[in-house]
Amino acid sequence: MTETLTPPEPPGTNDWLVPYRVPAQARQWLVCFPQAGSGSTVFAPWGGVLPDQVGVLGVRLPGRETRLAETPLDDLHAIADAMVAPITRLPPGEVWLFGHCSGSLLAYEVACRLADAGRRTPRALIVSAQAAPAPEDPGQTPPQTRWSDTEVVEYLRLAGETREEVLQSKELMDVLLPSIRADLRAAERYARPGDRQRLDLPVVALGAAEDHLVEPDALWAWRQVTRGPFSAHLLPGGHGYLPERTSEVIALIERHLREPS
Repeated sequence: MTETLTPPEPPGTNDWLVPYRVPAQARQWLVCFPQAGSGSTVFAPWGGVLPDQVGVLGVRLPGRETRLAETPLDDLHAIADAMVAPITRLPPGEVWLFGHCSGSLLAYEVACRLADAGRRTPRALIVSAQAAPAPEDPGQTPPQTRWSDTEVVEYLRLAGETREEVLQSKELMDVLLPSIRADLRAAERYARPGDRQRLDLPVVALGAAEDHLVEPDALWAWRQVTRGPFSAHLLPGGHGYLPERTSEVIALIERHLREPS
């Protein structure tokens, strides 16, 4: 049976990947998955600071930014299924996946799908501020947190990634709550299949020394998802460390980008 190959698709021609740098000839594509409820624009500044040969793409999910009218998805597997095609169709260059908070789980699930397909297998997976996914337990009932408005706001306040004036604004929260709630449900219900083979690629885990939501042991557990090299780095700060430590995170990413294949 002859396989029909889909030609490369220029970044910015689909709803899922938003380009923040598109080199003429990219050596690497860094695909960035944001935290719960966030849009791709949190990664917009990265396009101006990473090396010239690195293309920077932010993931934009339904229910946020230009896709605000779409219904947010609360099934991480369904989201990952939809992400495979636009990443596979990227122009030539290594694919690197970066996920922050719940975006790490989505980045991991996409990495597994790309590896299983045998096309555009990621060069590496970089995760941040997220506990490693636990293996599926058939005898355990998935969590069923209701994630009421109050529960979502309490979580955001504890995570420390949302300004208090935003949390106090009914108008803003009415817009943000549906996508945040969907992402939290998707992350809470997610478990990696128990029979899944480990990845054969480097995994880098980033976290914060004062993060009370993700303890170091949970961060180090990411080493269980790969047979490849694993490294972990703790930076100062709490769970919402990324905005204040962006330069250090980018320096770590650059260091790994320079490593030989």
